[in-house]
Amino acid sequence: MFVRAGGVWTQQQKLTSSDAAAGDIFGYSVSVSGNTVVVGARHNDDAGTDSGSAYMFQCSGACCDEANGVCTDDVIEIDCEASGGRYGGHGSDCATIDSPCGQCAEEQKLTASDAAGGDQFGWSVSVSGGTALVGAYFDSHGGGANAGSAHPFVRTGNVWTPQGQLSAGSDAAASDFFGYSVSVSGNTAVVGAYANDDAGSASGSAYAFNNSGSAYVFECASCSPPDCNSHGTCANGTCLCDTGFAGGACDQCAPNHYNYPTCTFCQAATTCSGNGTCNALGECDCDPGFLDSTPPRAQPPQGPLRARSTQ
Repeated sequence: MFVRAGGVWTQQQKLTSSDAAAGDIFGYSVSVSGNTVVVGARHNDDAGTDSGSAYMFQCSGACCDEANGVCTDDVIEIDCEASGGRYGGHGSDCATIDSPCGQCAEEQKLTASDAAGGDQFGWSVSVSGGTALVGAYFDSHGGGANAGSAHPFVRTGNVWTPQGQLSAGSDAAASDFFGYSVSVSGNTAVVGAYANDDAGSASGSAYAFNNSGSAYVFECASCSPPDCNSHGTCANGTCLCDTGFAGGACDQCAPNHYNYPTCTFCQAATTCSGNGTCNALGECDCDPGFLDSTPPRAQPPQGPLRARSTQ
């Protein structure tokens, strides 16, 4: 931990986990928001080899921060009984944690509700206020092997509670590695899936979610392809095509436009009188019962006819 004062960064504390073990890779990912710190340990083995975990820390200020506990003798005292024995990740092994002023104390250990060996929960972490987001990019579920997932947690009082599990939904596929990167700010969460193949092998994508108050929902589902063939904008999983383009992926010309991918406006459309359509040559194809009233093209001039001699 480093703190900045007067433009100078000074080391404040070295953080370690309460159940540290060789190979946990504690510190692989970190995030800080105000007095809250989250640290990932993607190779922690609690639920199997490399199942992973993350650790929440609360830090006091220059003196005791009463919002985080009871201030006594220049230390911040966190009562783990109030959290049902969750502090320090010890479960029933409840012990009060004292954090000196200006220091950070481990508050809770986070794991996935469906933790399994190899998930690497804690590969990526992010925290914003009372919300933390942890990625498990090797998680395998209904979307396929290593489709990946992300896990939001919300702090109520001094307890971090899981709030569902995020995935790419119907867009999930094996080895997309959803959860490789995560970020949360306020009610919005973004999760990266660098190996998603929408626009080609490992072209990648990111998924935005909005917290509705009780769960995270897609804020903007992915389009296929994500850029709508460069002729539109993705909105809630639907391509909104630019003028002159149509189709679910903006991959064809709109009526009265021709020659994809340029989709030029058909000038003849102004003379079709609503009784025909523009063809690929930019001309009118009249509906049955209607004729093209466009003046015929002029024929090249010809000289006077002369009788041929049979002599």
